[in-house]
Amino acid sequence: EDAAWPRYDAAAALAAKGVPIAIQPAAGLRPRDLLFAAAVATREGLDPEAALAAITLGPARALGVDDRVGSLAPGKDADFVVLSGPPLRSGSSVLATWISGKTAGKASATWSVVIEVDELHVGDGRVLRPGQVALDGGRIVEVGERVTRPPGAVVMRGRAAMPGIVDALGHLGLEGSSKVPGTEFRLARLIEPGDRTDRRVAKAGVNTVVLAPRGPSSSGTPMMAYKQADNDR
Repeated sequence: EDAAWPRYDAAAALAAKGVPIAIQPAAGLRPRDLLFAAAVATREGLDPEAALAAITLGPARALGVDDRVGSLAPGKDADFVVLSGPPLRSGSSVLATWISGKTAGKASATWSVVIEVDELHVGDGRVLRPGQVALDGGRIVEVGERVTRPPGAVVMRGRAAMPGIVDALGHLGLEGSSKVPGTEFRLARLIEPGDRTDRRVAKAGVNTVVLAPRGPSSSGTPMMAYKQADNDR
């Protein structure tokens, strides 16, 4: 009971008294953890904007170099950081660092995308509020209220998201045909995924359609479900 519990309210207490502050990483952490250190300070009462200033303009003033770095203003060095989300939000990562107007480093190339919405309609009756989906290489890798975000992941935000719409019998591409091909006919020979009509339908939220003729057949009608805006048939 008498153990010393860690406290991180020193920055907030000093700022409240008007003392200029600069935040450094805690013992054992590295300069790359400065954003994390600033975020921890906000949990103990430091204003988020003051926390950002404490790792940018604050230390620049303490070092006497605030005429060149520490804030974005005309005439100063073109030093800035591009992030995948709000600076102090857990999961935001650095996409690129610019020093004196030149790219000093970019996140590794990735196909990772995180979709972040207020309402995520999973499709099985569940609705997550809020909800997130992590994608990588064209596949869903995680679904939940919070998902992991690899460095460099692109974050897309919206009001709501749901599974792609599947058209069970819309006859896309064969509306005017009453002829029924044989059951062994390969319908894939008729399509060219990603054409103008396909993409127009995709913009309405439809991901998958069924290619099927309208005419009846006593021997059966071949049908094919395909992603009409995908390049892979």
